[in-house]
Amino acid sequence: MRDLLTLRVRAVDTDAVWTVRLSADPPLTVRGAAALETPADCTLSGTAEELCPGLWNRVPLSSVGLSGGPGAVAPWEENSAVVRS
Repeated sequence: MRDLLTLRVRAVDTDAVWTVRLSADPPLTVRGAAALETPADCTLSGTAEELCPGLWNRVPLSSVGLSGGPGAVAPWEENSAVVRS
């Protein structure tokens, strides 16, 4: 099945980078230098402290640096983000 989204996450304060591919299959994560070789639909960037709450749905992802436009992360927010009940 076609990927819903390929999302790159870059923590600028730690030089950590990873890419997550979302599809009908379980998410596939690639870390480190290989993550930079994987094409991404959008990139979230910020400090680890800024990224963590966004990826856990505690603040909107628009609160961190986003390339690719706000609609680009919709598949993450709708299908893969951790949701508190």
